[in-house]
Amino acid sequence: MRRGSIAAIACLVGIGLAETSGQGTEWLALLDRGHPGRFAGRSLYVEGTKLLREGKLEEARAALREAVVQDPLLVPGWVNLSAAAIRACDATESLFAALVARLLDPASEGAAANLRIALAMECPEPEPAPDPLRRLERDAFARQQSAELWTELAAAERTAGHRLLAVLFEAFAVQRGADPVHAARRISSDLEREGLLAAALEALAAVPGDEAIRDRKELLRSRVARIEPIADAIARDAAAAGLLDDAARRAAAEVAAVHLARGEDREVVRRKIRDAFGVGRPRTLAGPWGEIDVGPGWVVTGGGDGGPILEATRFPGDTRLWIFPWTDPDPGALASGPLGIFGAALRGRFAPCPTGSGGGFCRQGRIAVDLGAEAAALLAVRIAGPGPDRPSVAALGLAGDAGCGAPCRRDREEELARVLASLRPGAELPPPQGEWSLELPPGWQPPGAVADESSAPWRGYLIGGDLRIDLPPGLTVAPIRRDFRDALAGPGTVLWFRGRFVDLDGKEVVIGDAGHAGLVELPGGGAASLEAARREPSELAPRADPSARLLGATGLDAVLERAGTGQGGVIARFGGGAFPGQWLAMRVLAGGRAVDVVLPVSRGADSLSLLWIPLTVRPADRPGPPPPVDLGRRFRVAFRRFERSEDSADPRGGILSARDVELAVPKGFGISLSGGSGDGFPIRLRARSWRGAEGKLERWAPGVDLEARRRQVEAEEGGPPASGWTEPRRTKGGRITTAVYEAAGRCHVILVGDGGGRAAYHVELRRGEMDPARWREACRLVAASIRYRRAAR
Repeated sequence: MRRGSIAAIACLVGIGLAETSGQGTEWLALLDRGHPGRFAGRSLYVEGTKLLREGKLEEARAALREAVVQDPLLVPGWVNLSAAAIRACDATESLFAALVARLLDPASEGAAANLRIALAMECPEPEPAPDPLRRLERDAFARQQSAELWTELAAAERTAGHRLLAVLFEAFAVQRGADPVHAARRISSDLEREGLLAAALEALAAVPGDEAIRDRKELLRSRVARIEPIADAIARDAAAAGLLDDAARRAAAEVAAVHLARGEDREVVRRKIRDAFGVGRPRTLAGPWGEIDVGPGWVVTGGGDGGPILEATRFPGDTRLWIFPWTDPDPGALASGPLGIFGAALRGRFAPCPTGSGGGFCRQGRIAVDLGAEAAALLAVRIAGPGPDRPSVAALGLAGDAGCGAPCRRDREEELARVLASLRPGAELPPPQGEWSLELPPGWQPPGAVADESSAPWRGYLIGGDLRIDLPPGLTVAPIRRDFRDALAGPGTVLWFRGRFVDLDGKEVVIGDAGHAGLVELPGGGAASLEAARREPSELAPRADPSARLLGATGLDAVLERAGTGQGGVIARFGGGAFPGQWLAMRVLAGGRAVDVVLPVSRGADSLSLLWIPLTVRPADRPGPPPPVDLGRRFRVAFRRFERSEDSADPRGGILSARDVELAVPKGFGISLSGGSGDGFPIRLRARSWRGAEGKLERWAPGVDLEARRRQVEAEEGGPPASGWTEPRRTKGGRITTAVYEAAGRCHVILVGDGGGRAAYHVELRRGEMDPARWREACRLVAASIRYRRAAR
């Protein structure tokens, strides 16, 4: 077609494209899945663009043609192919490539500019076109609204073996009125041959179900069901080894599924996925001291200020690296000198580093130190320098288990060994004076240690800035940040945790495994989000295990109301698909915000301790709920709550009995025991309706008189009360005195036994936002009711 004819058509339709039907758009979405061509296309596009800049037009055009064959949705590839054809004075290819780019992205300025240039070009064109595909491309602009043209182009590309391009052109044909059923059959066949089985199955959804189609759908479903779990496991392996976000992990699973569908070996696919997604590629941390290479998941967490010159931490936080200036070649001097404060001891002999360490000084070994854990921490140590005779730095590494036990610890130890082996010392620096500063990483557990809930306390964590949650002991917990996360964390994830503990019933509970962890997430939506989960519990299905099946769900409103924390909630239980255990997924409303707690439970899914976690979600300035009733039985603490209406004149909410003391608890307060102590003390009193209104009952050792106890309280308050202490009042087995610090909003009640042979008790009540008159009444109630339960022995 002559240039003048094309220009006339362009004037009629404009450079902008004519309207098309909405049909066919879904077929374009099928090409937007993860597949190997996306990576190959991007690489070829970069190579072709470089060749274009260098003026190597034929090589550039070949690379860019192959780029769009591999990834037909690559708009920049089509634009640059058009630009290369313009420079080669090929009007047909330049116009066709610019047209496809504009059809894919009507807002593409590069495509629009190339269209204008191509329409104005005066280049020789053989008549007739030498091959059918070239002839169709030449006519495409004039016939762009012809479904027949795009169907013919799809057939030509299919014959050439370019099946993804065939899918693209079939979609264009359907947008222009081609029969979608026949197109869907061809599209499904093309996608299946390319290995995109899930997309091929989805394309067949538009095809009526005759027997042959039903058989084909069933065959595709069985292949997808067999391949997807393997692909997901490969993606999780890559995610665990590198810093992949959730979207990257899903894309990795899609790409792995395509490779597997093409019949490739699983181990080969695993390596391809790691290479394609950059898993394990190191980055270099550098300074005047030298350089060291770390992989994904490492962040710099300190350095300078008289401590180490570099501190780096590996997600989720229990593996750490320190680098200090050090010039003594004797490892023993390291243990007896700056590490001496930690009771350091050499473990075995320090040996020369393997060959290939650069020819400088290098020794490596292990040193055990006491960093405050239950057992010694074993540091991997490398002392090295650029010269042959003496070191300039000492690098120390401590490996954790990331909350998943011995196999993960071995992985971290191997990774840490690779990091230390990459150390390249620089100039010698003056060493710091005195002992070195080392802190145990949070969540680090000695090998084989399992926390016991009966002796180790739960810990609280801030989430979302204004909420708090408590978690059992023994977990490695990581607050999620933009630069400190793993593939399991999604856009709304605020907390990551994994580990094991023994619950109050003596049952071992294991949360997560090497590829799964517990998550706390903020899904947004507030009360509407909670209502959606109530209506459809599958809304809570774990994102990390798409094949998990719903086993049941129940509401949490009643227990949350009794606990005085959340405003409503729901819990669902799922059987694991890819995960070999059960999932507990909860959504709780607290402070007007929806909070999801997702627990992959490998062992102990029926533990009551897990069901306690959602009850602890609350505004950050509110006290937590009372602990599970088992603590009361273990510590022989009883709280007999009165079933009276709020309008009752009786100010008592119940009677608290603990050890040998008893007192009335004011109405509106609950109690919470301290699980980490040996007797449940101090016992916390918490108000359900008044922010900041709380108290505690402390048990003091016997043998100190009443006056000494008064001075102890005054020292904590910064002076005596303005109105003084009340005159000690006699009670069974002891004496009681009270002080009110009105301005500070605190009152104190002290009970001391006769003869100094029994424990003393101290109650403190804080007013917070409680009505002052009601608070004073609560103080008087405690003072009037506290007493020893039995006479001293």
